[in-house]
Amino acid sequence: MRGCSSVVIFCCAFSACCVVSEASTMDPEDMEVESGNPSNVLNHNHDVIKERFKYFKRRKPPPDLSQVIDFDHATAEASLGSVVPYQLNFSEDKDVLQECGLTNPTEWKAFTLSTHPGLIFICNPFTASGQRHWAGRCLRDLPCHPNRTNLDAQGLLQPGENWWKLCMDGAGGSLMKKLRWVTLGFHHDWHSKLYNMCDRSPFPADLARLAALLARCVGFADYAAEAAIVNMYHADSTLAPHTDHSEWDMTAPLLSLSFGQSAIFLLGGEDRADAPAAMFVRSGDVIIMANQCRKSYHSVPRILSAGDARWHDSKRKRCGGCDTLRVASPKQARHAGADAEPRCSPGAILCECDVTEASGDVTAEEGDPVAAYLGRSRININVRQVFQRGQVLHGETH
Repeated sequence: MRGCSSVVIFCCAFSACCVVSEASTMDPEDMEVESGNPSNVLNHNHDVIKERFKYFKRRKPPPDLSQVIDFDHATAEASLGSVVPYQLNFSEDKDVLQECGLTNPTEWKAFTLSTHPGLIFICNPFTASGQRHWAGRCLRDLPCHPNRTNLDAQGLLQPGENWWKLCMDGAGGSLMKKLRWVTLGFHHDWHSKLYNMCDRSPFPADLARLAALLARCVGFADYAAEAAIVNMYHADSTLAPHTDHSEWDMTAPLLSLSFGQSAIFLLGGEDRADAPAAMFVRSGDVIIMANQCRKSYHSVPRILSAGDARWHDSKRKRCGGCDTLRVASPKQARHAGADAEPRCSPGAILCECDVTEASGDVTAEEGDPVAAYLGRSRININVRQVFQRGQVLHGETH
């Protein structure tokens, strides 16, 4: 038998990772943003990342995005400015890759920044069906008990009610946009801003497997996912500059997976005075913050409309278990995405290569509420390892 004490084990800045709407955070200072290119933003308080955050957040006039790093346009053969190709290590078999909804590794592109060592950016390694699968997990399954959501904290759901089912049945009203975050594994107390070793739910095994696979690709063979927050972003959502420094094991990387609409991501340094790099993050992209980058300030000042629906674009993608490339129809996958019933365990990820044109074609979001959600919002899964491997937690008994 394993028990635990009620002793709080460490302080947490996890609350900084909570997504908020622009309206809820706008104050007079936030509305007074210097005009011009971000490199010309006046810096009176030496809080450079806050100034850049406000610059990219502003609506009138809109910010200049011409200098934002676009990894999609980088090549794996040569460096371009601060963008440097990164060599990934692969040791997974094809079945494991397909189970995780990932493409053949020969198609993966990864980069780092010479100005921000420790950042690893993987350009969309997911199949289209893989993206819909993970988005469906975040919408349909993960907001369920025993995981925690902001709706629970605000008393917006009655005991036993399921957010996704209410929304699909049309009884949820404005609940669809009100879900802002879900916490998994070790939960965060938003009032005390502390982790408690007794306050945790089982971490989803499929997400832990995906996180461990991605971590192995960048040299972290013993990575174990123990806590995560799923953030839901809408058109007016932002994520303020913050660091994630509460975990006992600060050598393990942070993993960030994004699905749906695009965003601007700011990555600074360990000091708020360090100038951040701005980069586009699109559906399927993976950001890993490790080593020197692990304690860096980062933020999301702006959500952008996705240029293409990658969650339905299978023309350039094949799964990790296939050797041929076929154009797929979303008809088969839409039925799985429309399932409103929560599942304790994930369903199989449909392989795009197994779906033929003979099955008939539909528009990208017809009958698929998951795809419809991705068409207007962004989902981000941020995973972290809390403890060192083999660490004995104070207060546990065996």
